[in-house]
Amino acid sequence: MKFLNSFFAVTALAAAALSAFAAPVPPPEQLLPGDTIGFLSVPDWSKQAQGYNASAYGQLLADQSMKPFNEKFVKGFTTDVVEPLEKELGVKFKDYQELLQGQLTLAILPTEEKNKMSWALLLDSKDKQTNLTTRLTELKKRWTDTGKQVKSEKIRDIEFTSITFTSEDVEAVFKKAFPRGAKSDDQDEQPTEKKNEKQTITLGQSGSLLLVGDNTKTLEKILSRLSGGLVNPLAEQSSYAKDARLFRNSLVVGWFNWKPLYQRLLEEAKPDEDADQPAMINPQQVLGALGLDVINSLAFSGNYGNDGMFFELSLSAPEAARKGLLKMIAPDAQDASPPPTVPADAVQFQRWRLNLPQVWDQLEATIKSVSPQAAGVMNLVLGTLGKDKDPNFDFRKSLIGNLGNDIISVQKPPKAATLEALQNAPSIVMLGSPKPEELASALTSLSSMMGPTESGNSPFKEREFLGKKIYSITAPDRANPEKTRTLSYAASGGYVVFSTDAAALEEHLRSAEKPAKSLRDTAGLREAAEKVGGMSTGMFGFENQAESARTNIELLKKDPKAASRLLFGLAGEEGEDNKMAEWMDFSLLPNYDQIAKYFGLSVFSFGGTADGLSIRAYAPQPAAIKK
Repeated sequence: MKFLNSFFAVTALAAAALSAFAAPVPPPEQLLPGDTIGFLSVPDWSKQAQGYNASAYGQLLADQSMKPFNEKFVKGFTTDVVEPLEKELGVKFKDYQELLQGQLTLAILPTEEKNKMSWALLLDSKDKQTNLTTRLTELKKRWTDTGKQVKSEKIRDIEFTSITFTSEDVEAVFKKAFPRGAKSDDQDEQPTEKKNEKQTITLGQSGSLLLVGDNTKTLEKILSRLSGGLVNPLAEQSSYAKDARLFRNSLVVGWFNWKPLYQRLLEEAKPDEDADQPAMINPQQVLGALGLDVINSLAFSGNYGNDGMFFELSLSAPEAARKGLLKMIAPDAQDASPPPTVPADAVQFQRWRLNLPQVWDQLEATIKSVSPQAAGVMNLVLGTLGKDKDPNFDFRKSLIGNLGNDIISVQKPPKAATLEALQNAPSIVMLGSPKPEELASALTSLSSMMGPTESGNSPFKEREFLGKKIYSITAPDRANPEKTRTLSYAASGGYVVFSTDAAALEEHLRSAEKPAKSLRDTAGLREAAEKVGGMSTGMFGFENQAESARTNIELLKKDPKAASRLLFGLAGEEGEDNKMAEWMDFSLLPNYDQIAKYFGLSVFSFGGTADGLSIRAYAPQPAAIKK
């Protein structure tokens, strides 16, 4: 928490010192030292801003029809958050906006203390160097005049200013900016003796670069890189070099060396040796069994502009070393395109080529590696399933053995613009199987797990439809125990198809007999898919953002209070002061037709190589606004 408090405090501050030299600021991989744990960066803020303004979302927010909604949000956020922070910190944030010209980087670095990290915030003001000096000089004077604990020191012959504050100072700032959130925290937390710890932030300026951090050794290494010193750059580290391709010409980038982060996780998960009774499961063993120890790094990049929006997340984990969760989620590199039976009016589609019998084997191995006792109990329970109906029933043979390597989910538009209809939009899930009829029939043998209904009848039912047998299971609704929900399923064309909407299942069975226009024929779908590596990476997804936006906007305007409860329910119970709900007045949104031109389609893919796993997402720029 101390780490986060320091960062949030300084992000609001901006800093002070003398100007040294005006050499161009190198990119983050050259500016940061080789032992950097991770960073988030906008390599060129001005270029990023241009891309955002040209993007569909940037143009949407700038549309005149959005002005009433935007103005109320900005006014509320400014009144409730910005102004209280400015008052406490003695700054005007608008005075510092012009300094965002070049690179903006937040980095996490190690310290001399084991498993303790420091942070550094770097901002390149480019040709606003003089303005930066002026603002920081004013800030230093304001702090001094108001009695803040300020001191000056030199790092590599550059003057830096340090300000010391306490955890109570930080808490006071955020209580005034977020009074409701602070109140909730106080109510939830048990009374404890709080330590009023001192924290120090150090700030300085080197040419056009603003450097802010909580550790002078960290800042010294960055200054060494800036002046061409002997400290090796991050770019020369092999773990970073393998991910460097993601960052070329990207507007937003991020990279993390997973190994030190994992070591910190292990420390946090270390069993309490002083506990009266040792834990049945060692959390450290769980982390290893999940396969988190084989990850080398995480990297992501983003681009947006007139050509659309593209994001990629890459996880470096050698295929030969993968185990546990990492091995379970990795798809087979097979066709994941929409089958002909997926209708053109589908709002969402996903297809995941997972070898489910192998996933089950890996799950069992993972559980056994963590707790052999738990694995034994699980095997005992599974061995008895279905025996009450058929003494010869074999769970592994009849169920696991009949699973395939294909999972498909399809969602269609909701039947009405209501919250309930949106939450229960017609959808189906298709489970591939070499013997779908046997798999569907075998599921009825699990009735012993469900138990009888209140009337004493079996929760399973069967009926005929178009020559196919539809099975159904009725169970209490988890969201509302007083109600029940029915899951229906049937074997069809190499799949067992599931749905909680009987009409949706029947519609699919009809389309299997007489396919209508298919999603795979949607204009622009294949071109968009090529941007994410095609449809054969093992997992592919699609969303009709235009239709999703239409439904959501109609709902938001029709019932703003219901939408607020859905979006902000976690922030407090109904009737409590909820600032976010006040700022976002959905009744002020324009009609969908006024902004329809900003929405199109989006696609994503997930797959793996010998080196790792990656997710790619792309939304092409709608033709109506492409320049």
